[in-house]
Amino acid sequence: MKQKKAVKRKRKRKKVINTGRLIGLCAGLLVLGNPATAVGSHDQAASYLQVSVDADHIGVTARNVATQDILYEIARLSDLKIVQYIPLQQAISLQFEQLPLRLALKRILAKDSYQLYQSQPTNSDELEGHSRSSTLWIFSEGSSDALTAATILESQLRTGNTRARIEAIKSLKKLGSPEAIDALSLALADEDSWIRGEAVNAFAEIGGDSSDAYLAQALKDEDAAVRATVVEALADDPGEHAVPALTLALQDPDPDVRMLAIDALEEIGGHAAYTSLALAREDPDPEIRDAISESLALLEHQQ
Repeated sequence: MKQKKAVKRKRKRKKVINTGRLIGLCAGLLVLGNPATAVGSHDQAASYLQVSVDADHIGVTARNVATQDILYEIARLSDLKIVQYIPLQQAISLQFEQLPLRLALKRILAKDSYQLYQSQPTNSDELEGHSRSSTLWIFSEGSSDALTAATILESQLRTGNTRARIEAIKSLKKLGSPEAIDALSLALADEDSWIRGEAVNAFAEIGGDSSDAYLAQALKDEDAAVRATVVEALADDPGEHAVPALTLALQDPDPDVRMLAIDALEEIGGHAAYTSLALAREDPDPEIRDAISESLALLEHQQ
């Protein structure tokens, strides 16, 4: 019987969301270079900047140029709006050719601590046929800008298209502030179960009491796949703090969710997990009852 359960674990569903997609620039960008030279009193002080934008790739040659000047030149050529909340006056020198936007910005901002977010046109823009350029927001990480950043990202969760909402969730996760957590809670009520699952994964990575409370809330989601994602997220970072939510999952109407909760509680172990499993041993599904009995026997052996 134990072997059967092990097979069941190997078939655990993977997390619903893939958060690794890159954002492209708006279509139809021009291939342009714009050299700008300002000569100082010494050759070493001379500055030079050339930026090229080709489709969704950027090329930069810069010598002794302020970071923000490079960003604004990229914005000018690509019809990308930049809103900057941190000073980026430091002069830098670098050269690269044809990097995707995200990689290019990481290279340019390598010496700065920043929170980067690119918003997209909203659903209403698309329905009305508007072609608005995306906006790049640059914040300092862990600064007093957290409230402003969370407010902007919250607006994207309310009005953005699917890609914009996914990117907003990723940025709120990285921000990780109390304001970000409150804004992120909106995604748990999103009409798209994929968005709700991504929010679950974000809360799991942020961690803390507030995140645990929202994860417990997500166990009431109408979609069994989202509820399963909650249980798997709790299992990825096992600890007694997860026992109350997993105890609730033992009452889930979907047997797959209950089975995942059993595995997670067995992994956590301890008196609280044992008690929760013992209270659920009269489950109406015989396979679930067998799994609980096996987990209880294992936990008794470990004590």
